[in-house]
Amino acid sequence: MKKNILLKNIALLLLCIAIVVIPRFIHTNAEFKGTDNLATEAIGDIRADYLPWIHPLWSPPEKAEAMIFAMQAAVGMGFIVFYFAYKRATRLKSAKGAPRKP
Repeated sequence: MKKNILLKNIALLLLCIAIVVIPRFIHTNAEFKGTDNLATEAIGDIRADYLPWIHPLWSPPEKAEAMIFAMQAAVGMGFIVFYFAYKRATRLKSAKGAPRKP
């Protein structure tokens, strides 16, 4: 039983790695841009004289921006893991308290 779970986890990990790595090999000359850059370029193409209404109060350095984004992703993942762990714990607790069927 544990061997099957281990094999399944390894297969899923390899699949995740493949999903990340394969596009890099298929599109070797492609520029991977974020949607913010693409939106700015599209607006510039549509209307060259466009000026933004507001500007950010603070623009972090590039490395700090990446770190903040990673922390945001980690906090979000923490909430997701907490939710699933909480649901599993309540399900197990209710299963222990429920009478067994003969």
